[in-house]
Amino acid sequence: MMLRVFGTPAARPRAPPARGATRGFARKRARLDEYNTHDAPLRRSVWRKAKVDGEGFYPYKFEDMTPPEVTETVHLASKLHVASPEFWRRAAFAVGDVASALAPKQLATCCHAFGAARWRDEALVSVLAPAIAKCAGDMRPGDLAVTIQSLARSSTRHNTALQALSRAVQANQRIASKGFTMIAESFASMRYQNEGFIQRLDDWADAGGTASCSAEEAVVLAHSLSLFELQSTGPGHIVIAGLCDRFQGVAGVLQPPALHTALLSVARLRCSDATLVQTFERIMSEDLHRLHVKNLPAVLDAFTQLYQSCGENDQMDIEGPEGTQRRRFLARLTSRIARQLRHLRPQDASRAMQGLDRLGFLDPVLLQEASEIVPRQLAMRPAIDTLTLLESYAAAGNADGFMLPCLRRALLPIAPGVAPAAVGGEALAPISTVPISQLDDIDAVRLVAAFIALQHREGLLAAIIALDARDIQIAPSCLLAVAAHVAEALPDERAWMEAAEALRRAESSLPEAWPRAGELSSLAERWRDRAEPMNVDADNVLLAVCAFQEHPAQPSWERHLISHTPACAASLLPGLLLKASLPELRDSSEAALLDLLEGGAIGDMPVSALVAAARALAQPVRGQSGERTIRLRRAVFSLAYRVGDIAEAESEQVSAKALVRTLQALRAAHLDAPTGLLRALARSAAEGLTATELLVALRLLPGATALRDAGCTELLGAAATRAMGQFKSSRQAWALDSLCRNLELELGEVEAVVGAASDDEAEPHGKSMPA
Repeated sequence: MMLRVFGTPAARPRAPPARGATRGFARKRARLDEYNTHDAPLRRSVWRKAKVDGEGFYPYKFEDMTPPEVTETVHLASKLHVASPEFWRRAAFAVGDVASALAPKQLATCCHAFGAARWRDEALVSVLAPAIAKCAGDMRPGDLAVTIQSLARSSTRHNTALQALSRAVQANQRIASKGFTMIAESFASMRYQNEGFIQRLDDWADAGGTASCSAEEAVVLAHSLSLFELQSTGPGHIVIAGLCDRFQGVAGVLQPPALHTALLSVARLRCSDATLVQTFERIMSEDLHRLHVKNLPAVLDAFTQLYQSCGENDQMDIEGPEGTQRRRFLARLTSRIARQLRHLRPQDASRAMQGLDRLGFLDPVLLQEASEIVPRQLAMRPAIDTLTLLESYAAAGNADGFMLPCLRRALLPIAPGVAPAAVGGEALAPISTVPISQLDDIDAVRLVAAFIALQHREGLLAAIIALDARDIQIAPSCLLAVAAHVAEALPDERAWMEAAEALRRAESSLPEAWPRAGELSSLAERWRDRAEPMNVDADNVLLAVCAFQEHPAQPSWERHLISHTPACAASLLPGLLLKASLPELRDSSEAALLDLLEGGAIGDMPVSALVAAARALAQPVRGQSGERTIRLRRAVFSLAYRVGDIAEAESEQVSAKALVRTLQALRAAHLDAPTGLLRALARSAAEGLTATELLVALRLLPGATALRDAGCTELLGAAATRAMGQFKSSRQAWALDSLCRNLELELGEVEAVVGAASDDEAEPHGKSMPA
């Protein structure tokens, strides 16, 4: 055997790694499916072509692009995160122009681009709706889901487009679980509920579709269905049952935020599966320390709803021997809430207390902590914030027995150490008026209305006593609204006595003999007198009608005013004419206003009232003839002439928008504009109107001859030249150019203005703006 002694042999070269091989510690990249290909990042070659090697993603104007080029441009803009509003405004016009020529895939791509940019454009969606309705049936499942998702992202709801897309979803048998999740989430965010889509979900779940959902998809789908306000016993019950079965298998792998969302969704869906509730109990008990303290009241409220849903079917008994573990879990949950109560909002603490009250499960520690912390937190809030919180309870119809007394004491505290509210020279109750004095007059009406909506009579009586104090001054119109509320809620002496008894029971500081004989009767009599419109002058009744359109007494106020409109001020009658609901009141207010204007009241009216009167009187002129129409047209012209005189004399500041509104009234009455009004508009248009508003104003002008006679063509031409440089839309620029030609206004040299972004993405190169 021969030995090699000349050295060690050279190492054999290793073969290069196989194409596509990955290192052992590297994560494998997830494969994109058809539902997320639109959200995939750009390939490197495309990015280099758009940003480095080529001319950019927007090399020339949209007007010179074909439909595929328009689609590619907006797609690249969304990928490159272009945020220029000017670009997306031009892109919306371009996509709208070629919408009918787009293929289904191109249409979905354009919709995705605007959705990714969060660009909200109602006009664009209206133009795209016919194309969407035409192509929806030919779209692939991923394109359908992406198109619906883009409408939700741009916060634009168009019923025609959504109905067509929903029909296409119902007819498409190839949509997977991810597609249904995207569609349901989008429909829920737009508050669009379609029975056919819910039935399609039931059919899909009946075929075992929910078993293919991932944990995240199940959470999103359950949350979307809960926003539809579905229940486990009505439409959608099959998909709800399928999701409940799915949660039993995947709830253990959910992270705390997703687990919290799943629990709240199942509770809103009124799930009555006791096994699922026990599964959530076990997992929540294990992960309770990982939940944020602000989520704990909602978790407790969700469990109470689930216990009630299961209890209705005799599947769960929290009081029985088998409920020992459950009571132990609730005690652990409420104890953590009690320890962290100072970090919660008052309404969150009340929510926890209300949930326990529904179950009859009382935690004395939580009750003691809440009784100490919640009033202190409410006392530190401004009165208007506390009133807003009270109104939110009233809107939800939530007459919470713990929170409402706390809110009432924060707004209307009763303390023996405070000087009593003097009522007619007598001290009815020691109510502090400091918090309520921070509210304005309309807020006082809101306060009384909230207590009435909640049927909280002790709060209503406390508010009445405070508003009757000498140091509280309320406008007569608001006082009329409050008194009308009181008359409806406390119609007789018995109701007043019940309210007084409720307030005395709620406040231990009040004596047993409160109120003294005669005090309550005199208070009720005063508020009954204030509720009568005949005891209030006509102007204040008019203000109440205009300010409180939803008030229950509004019809009676209007009937009272029918015979009292001649006594109203001329500056207030235009508002009544615009807001009155009774035809008889509109006729009487119109006649009264015409009589006052013909009698010379026009000289004492402010500019705002003159403009409002012109707009109100111009509405009945359309399509009418006869003596009444002649009076109306004469009054509108007199009002416009007076506005022009005030603007020319500069005795009172008149805005350019007020002049434009006057021109609109003249156009509605088929009248020519006075010369003074035209001159005043020409002087203020350049500084007082935006480019778009100037375009509207020029459409209202009478013609070139009237402008030449008024001597305002030069000023209007200068304003138009300035506005031309501010336009970012070619359509608006060409419209302004056409108007200037018709009105014989001379435009100066205009250069294309680049938007706020200084890069080339904001403004294309090529054909300049019209000049």
